[in-house]
Amino acid sequence: MRLLRLAALQGDAQGQFRLGVAHLYGTAVKQDDAQAAQWFHKAADQGLPEAEQALGAMYGSGRGVARDDAKAVQLFRKAAKQGNAEAQYDLCSVHFSGTGVPREYETAFQWCSKAAEQGQVSAQYLTGTMYLQGQGVLKNEMLALHWLQKAAEQEHPEAQLHLGVMYLNGQGVKKDDFLAFLWMRRSAERGLKEAQANLGKFYYNGIGTKQDGVLGVEWIRKAAEQGDAGAQYDLGVVYFNGRDVKKDLVEAERWWRKAAGQGNEDARKILKDIFPDGSSGLL
Repeated sequence: MRLLRLAALQGDAQGQFRLGVAHLYGTAVKQDDAQAAQWFHKAADQGLPEAEQALGAMYGSGRGVARDDAKAVQLFRKAAKQGNAEAQYDLCSVHFSGTGVPREYETAFQWCSKAAEQGQVSAQYLTGTMYLQGQGVLKNEMLALHWLQKAAEQEHPEAQLHLGVMYLNGQGVKKDDFLAFLWMRRSAERGLKEAQANLGKFYYNGIGTKQDGVLGVEWIRKAAEQGDAGAQYDLGVVYFNGRDVKKDLVEAERWWRKAAGQGNEDARKILKDIFPDGSSGLL
């Protein structure tokens, strides 16, 4: 660290950037966002693209500096034009969301595709979803599948979820319940609640795998405990019917009320139908 600091003080841009990273994460030095920003600034002033991107991210989040979305975009653009994949994705993201710049899907797609070609996983995922939805580019389900698969192979859980849904529905690809199950399981194992809810249904109903109600309930519960409203409704139904769990009207009502509290219309309807007076009185 002493040699790194010496290099940074002598004006070495890479040394300044690396010292900034050390302060950002508290690696062998005290964690200090303001110090990180200062060193990134010195390196960025010398045109180092990774420092421009890192400083842009700090301006975009207000970490170590006062938040300034316009400054963040300016720095992202400088780094992106030098080919920095992270900055290209950042520039895509701000144009996609309209943060600090007008929302422009075509511009977002242009930068995302550049970053995706360099293997930036979030850019691959967003490029895939933009092809899937026709945002900023003509809708193309085959290209959507191509980019989502690349991101999924890098363990991007949302991409894995999308692939599972595409194989399940035969969207842009031949319907294949087994591949749908495999991708959904990989996403669920990474903790994505929507995938956990879907995987629970796959097991519960024997879609793409051997039917296993107990394992299905286990995955539905994982999603419900993470706050997935659909899973909370489904778990209420499981307890109400007593299939693969002990029938329990109290638990059924409890989970339905959680789902209804999040706006789930199925839960609201079933509560109204089963408990017209407003409650079972058991909770």
